[in-house]
Amino acid sequence: MKQIFYAATLFYYDGPLLFEARDAIGGHYIAAAVEDHEGEARYLLRGVAPEAIGRLRTGRIDLKSLLLESPEDDWYLATFGNDLEEPLRLERHTSPLIETDYLPERGLLLHDHPSDDEIVETARRENTLVVEIRADSPRAATEHRVAADTLAGILSGFQALVRHSHRRATRGHGSGARPPGSDTMEVLVPAAPGSFRVVLASAHPPDLFGDSFLKPAFKRIDTVFEHADDPAGTVAHLREHRGHFAGATLKLLRFLNQRHTGLRYAWADRNADGATRLGVSHSAAARIVEASVSAPEIATETIALTGRFQKFNRRTGIWGLLTEDGPVGGRLREGGPNLDGLKVGQRYRFVCEERIETIRVSGKDTPTRTLVSHEPAAD
Repeated sequence: MKQIFYAATLFYYDGPLLFEARDAIGGHYIAAAVEDHEGEARYLLRGVAPEAIGRLRTGRIDLKSLLLESPEDDWYLATFGNDLEEPLRLERHTSPLIETDYLPERGLLLHDHPSDDEIVETARRENTLVVEIRADSPRAATEHRVAADTLAGILSGFQALVRHSHRRATRGHGSGARPPGSDTMEVLVPAAPGSFRVVLASAHPPDLFGDSFLKPAFKRIDTVFEHADDPAGTVAHLREHRGHFAGATLKLLRFLNQRHTGLRYAWADRNADGATRLGVSHSAAARIVEASVSAPEIATETIALTGRFQKFNRRTGIWGLLTEDGPVGGRLREGGPNLDGLKVGQRYRFVCEERIETIRVSGKDTPTRTLVSHEPAAD
């Protein structure tokens, strides 16, 4: 029998009541809870067309109609394996589905009506968080185009802002709040018409409850741009939340100022009734950048590293620790603590000020760490 795997939750209440599934060759399926069997939830599962799933997600077709219009003859009763990574346990049936008691009532919609908001409609169709980015440059306004390196810089800077906002928003929430790839966005293809408007979608599927991992990150980003016309207030807010998130914000604003460009964005997840729309004009970005000159510490984040002392170069001040995540390094600062007396191979806790720098050639972000204090750490 074919193997079919859980893919994404569409409706959750004390457990998944409706979810999508995929087989090994990309076939699409819908699974709807129908009954409990020996303490396990059982689901009616049937293959459906991808386009039909999009209509279900956006409220343009009800669940019963979707199941009945399926081109598949077979249908299954499915239960979960020991975890979500295992294939579903399947019981195949060939009798006409319409003659069973498993079909839902007609009129069961994921949304009461389709949204008039294009961003909300896209988020529902893609079943994830999406964001539209617009570059407000003088050239875009008159010629409906924007320089490729300007657009690339905006996308790169905005992705960095999302990444650091996501890390800040999920700090202390455990690894489940930030699985690999959950801080990444992808350009939806085909992209929106016009070289100055791009729509991105979260690269990671929603969690088991159907919530986007990036929603807290965008709420944090909104706290900056909702007061962008108040440069002093924006800088005070960034100072309060100093670190890599604030540094990524200022980096993006400096780029916009250099390119004489404003930025507008709109985002929504699949559960939103309307999109959040915010942004910053070129003039506002310039005022924030100017106001931030007196607060260079905004982009610096204090971190603690624990590991075994590996090396120290007295001439350059460069040191290295071997942590559980691998080797990390940094440098001493003038007038700061020295490393006299530390023994190679013993464990220490280094408190550092970390700042993200960008390598010009590759565009890669790399951290620079400056030692603030150190102390022995237990094995």
